[in-house]
Amino acid sequence: MRHGALPSSGLGVHWYVVLRAEAAVLATGSVAGDRVAEARTVVAGNPVAGALVERAQALLDDDQERLLATVSAFDAAGCRYQSARTLVLAGGEHAARGAAALADLGFAPMALPRHQ
Repeated sequence: MRHGALPSSGLGVHWYVVLRAEAAVLATGSVAGDRVAEARTVVAGNPVAGALVERAQALLDDDQERLLATVSAFDAAGCRYQSARTLVLAGGEHAARGAAALADLGFAPMALPRHQ
């Protein structure tokens, strides 16, 4: 696959574009908005991948209310790791709850993005 090209098929493409979008947002890359928009189009109909895109958009927009709304989507889908990770990304009092939830799941503490 050439640099920047999307995988051509399969459910894996959903996870690839979501990961690429969130990484661009967390790295505060200039292509972040384009990557989030691309991911939104690709993952339409996939509720978990869609929630990941919403989280990336909320982080990009610095919209904590929208960010925390994705916690409910992850909880509804049974995605405890993503729910906890979102709380950590939200910062403040939410980060402590998220860190505790990650520890309960057996995960090491999560580093905060640079913008926190």
